Amino acid sequence: MPEYPRFDFQVLEPLEAIALFRLNKLTSEDMVLLAQCWLNRGIYTDSLNQMAWEKTPIRSTVGPLFEQALVELELGKVTFLEAARIQVRSILLRIVAEDILPDIGAELLYWEVYHEMPDSMKDSLGLNQFIGIYWELSDWWDYCDPRNPQVEIEQKLQHQLMLEAQHWLEINDQSKLL
Repeated sequence: MPEYPRFDFQVLEPLEAIALFRLNKLTSEDMVLLAQCWLNRGIYTDSLNQMAWEKTPIRSTVGPLFEQALVELELGKVTFLEAARIQVRSILLRIVAEDILPDIGAELLYWEVYHEMPDSMKDSLGLNQFIGIYWELSDWWDYCDPRNPQVEIEQKLQHQLMLEAQHWLEINDQSKLL
C-alpha cells in the first residue's frame, strides 16, 4: 500500500479524530500525540491529560483512555458508516482546497476508506463515480506508453476527480453526515 500524508494533529478536530479512531486509523502513538496537541489547544479532559504522559503507549492502555476522553468531551459515538462519511468529506475537502492532488486524494480515499468498507456499505458512501474515475486513471498509468504520455488525458481525469469531489461535497453537506 502506498505511503500517504499523515494527519495534521495540530488542526485535527475531535469529530474527525472520532472517525479515524472508529475506522482504526489511529495508532497508539497517534492518540498520544493527538492528546498532547488538544491539550496545547486548550481542549482538556482528565483522560487526555493522562494519555499525554504515556511514554510507551499501547492500544490496550490508550484506546480506553481515548474513548473516555470522547465521553468527557460529550462527543458521543459514531457508527462505522458515519465515520467513513466524515473521513470521505475530510479528504474531499483537502482535494477541493488543493491541499492534495486529486489522484492522491482518490488513492487515499480508496485504500483508507472505501477498500475497508464491507461491500454492503460501499454504495452508501456515494463514491462509485469518483472511484470509477480513479480506476480509469490508474489503468491509464498502467498502460500508457511512456514514449507518448498524452498528458492531456491525465489532466482530464484529474479534472474529473476534482469535479466529482466538488459534486459530492455539494450534495452531502455537513447536516447529512450525522
